[in-house]
Order: sequence, then C-alpha cells, then structure tokens
Amino acid sequence: MRKLKLLGLKKGKSHSVFHIEKDEIFLQKFRNFLHNLGFDKNITANELLKLLGDVDNNYSMKKYSNELYQDKYFYFENENYRIDLFFGKEKITVSIFTSLDDQQIITKLITDFCE
Repeated sequence: MRKLKLLGLKKGKSHSVFHIEKDEIFLQKFRNFLHNLGFDKNITANELLKLLGDVDNNYSMKKYSNELYQDKYFYFENENYRIDLFFGKEKITVSIFTSLDDQQIITKLITDFCE
C-alpha cells in the first residue's frame, strides 16, 4: 500500500498536529496507528467505520467517498493520549495531546504511513 502525503505538521512537547492527504487508505492506516498507541482495534474500527454502515455485522456497507468523510470529527482517548481527528474537504487533521514526552514515537508512527 502506498504512503499518504504529510502536508504539514506542528510539534510541541505535549501536542502535535499533522495535516495528511485525504484518502480511503487513511482509515486502515490510522486504525493501525491508534492500535500502536494502545487503543483497542475493535473500538477504533467501530468509531471510524460507522459512517459506512454496521461494522459489527458487515451489513449495509456503503462505499467510501471523500464526501461521506467531509466535515466529520472523531475523538479518541486512553490513559496516555487524547486525539482529535477531523476530516475536512481536502485533508485530514490529526491533533494529538499527551502528558508524555514521546514526540519521537508519535512522529515515527505517523511517518510509517506518511511521506
């Protein structure tokens, strides 16, 4: 699978913001990213894929479209991270807050699927 384009980033000690190319492959790659940060894959799948239909039963699944994922906001939180995810018209914004000084880990995981 190809890498997504990283369109911009801003990093601080406890807050990072990434602007990423909007594409269907983001959904799978971002779920893996969240899993690597300790989030439950089933919970993140249910949240991210709920716009496509019933993910539990693979029932009435809609086809991904950039319009379906436009102006949509998602929020994820665990003991180490608070993540805001916004699907805009042309790009995706990922905002990550952490109390840990682990910006190198976050950047490495983002650049695993972005160039």
